[in-house]
Amino acid sequence: MNFLPVVQRELLVAARNGAGVWFRFVAALGGVGFFALLWMTPVKAQPQLVSDIVFRVLAGALFGFGLLSGSLYTADAMTSEKREGTLGLLFLTELRGYDIVLGKLVSTSLRAAYGVIALVPVLSLPVLVGGVSGGQVVRAVMVILVTLLISLSIGMMASVVAREFRGALMASLLAVGLLSVGLDGGGWLWARVVRTNADPVRTLSPLAAFRWSQAEPRKAPGLHALYQQAWRRQAVLALVLLGASSWMIRRYRDRVIESRPGPVGEGKVRRGSLVGYRHVHWGDILERRPYAWFQLVMRPVERGGEILFYALGAGLVVALGISLAVAGTPTAWWAIGAGLVLLWSMHLLLKVHVALAATRGIAEDRASGALELLVVAGQGRDQIIQGHNHALFRQHRVAMILLSCLQFLPLFRLSMDDVDIRHASGIFIGLVYGVAMLWVDLETLAQVGLRQGLKEPSPQAAFRATFLRVLLPGWIGMLPLAVIFLTGAGAGVGFLAFHLWLAWSVYTVYRARKRARIDLEHGFQALAAGLDFDTDDWEMRDDFRRAAGAQYPAGGLRSW
Repeated sequence: MNFLPVVQRELLVAARNGAGVWFRFVAALGGVGFFALLWMTPVKAQPQLVSDIVFRVLAGALFGFGLLSGSLYTADAMTSEKREGTLGLLFLTELRGYDIVLGKLVSTSLRAAYGVIALVPVLSLPVLVGGVSGGQVVRAVMVILVTLLISLSIGMMASVVAREFRGALMASLLAVGLLSVGLDGGGWLWARVVRTNADPVRTLSPLAAFRWSQAEPRKAPGLHALYQQAWRRQAVLALVLLGASSWMIRRYRDRVIESRPGPVGEGKVRRGSLVGYRHVHWGDILERRPYAWFQLVMRPVERGGEILFYALGAGLVVALGISLAVAGTPTAWWAIGAGLVLLWSMHLLLKVHVALAATRGIAEDRASGALELLVVAGQGRDQIIQGHNHALFRQHRVAMILLSCLQFLPLFRLSMDDVDIRHASGIFIGLVYGVAMLWVDLETLAQVGLRQGLKEPSPQAAFRATFLRVLLPGWIGMLPLAVIFLTGAGAGVGFLAFHLWLAWSVYTVYRARKRARIDLEHGFQALAAGLDFDTDDWEMRDDFRRAAGAQYPAGGLRSW
């Protein structure tokens, strides 16, 4: 047997796949377009300063993609094999644990690697303008590649440990957050409070390594030395995680081969059956919305995610309380900034939960044939869609209301200080927009998640498509806004850019909702049965029908 046969096969398949070439071309073209858009941002600053800021924004965006790649691509690598029952078949061959782990890593992460490698030359464009050295580009690329490797390794580790995709995704997101933000922020806080050096611990944080990579060796030799230690230790950590995954999957093989099906315990039967508290608690929904009742009973919200969400909310309150205790000092503003980061993390976590819940149930029902059986048995399209949305709202309404209330807590804290009324009004408008966009995004995630859960072949692909379709355009639209604020542009330019970003976000959400509505309205039966359909034709017919209805109400064509 050849060395790493699964990896060789996946690389040969990728080499013959023409879609990979087009993906790299589109990624590079999009990177050049974003560079041109950021460079044409209307700011009055020196070209060298604009070049440096554009480079940092592009590198930060690529770094963020590397951090999330493990959750988006490898978190379902092994759980899909467990879910489909094909992992045991792999162990009947001569494959070793590292063969399977590295093979699945290559097969699931090639697209992420293609995207990063295709965008690396775009980072060198600011060097042609000035203000950015070639060493900065090389160091940033090194950190991004190591971050991509460690994120994919964490996703693979979570996929080996977890039993299903939802648990693997949440575990990988939590691990990446603690490793990047937790170690960096905790080490910084420890150094300020205890007055001891915490840099050896912070070298394991990709976020700290990314910041240190921007330091020039001659101007800051200490930070450059920390950067060297950071990327080497993180590369070793990624290899250790891959080795641990190979060992654990080997242990799973021994457990599968030696285990025999035994009697099912009484507690497991009670947890898996429909009889229990949830059955009685939501009994009134059974007659009105059977599919909502089924989702509520069989697919409850994961307790670990709920605990993490409320823990972040408690951290937000504690951070703002600390800012009150040390008001008037620089530490107070750091505490307020930490509270805003925790608030953004709560937004992201809730949207991840809704996207997971919107795609998981409908994808499993379609794959098992239960959805097609419901359609044949008389459950109409509207009943299933309304039941799906009702279940999502019932499961997440407390978190949605709590987050909407916590949204205004930073404004209440700033009102206690002597803050300019113009700045306070701007913050208030931004927070109001944040609450409105939160509810719009959650509703859009529910609709698009239902559509992608019906279309995509796996829950991970459905979640990735839903999450990126709804949220990625808004994140991309924030890049010019970041350039404007970092260059210190005037308030008028920032105000105009903020509203342009808001209009762009609303338009992209509207397009996603429209496509999901058309697909669910015209092709629900085809989607439920896993058949292909022509979305563009339906969209054109829908536009003509709505235009005709608006122009000729009450049967105006017949009156001619």
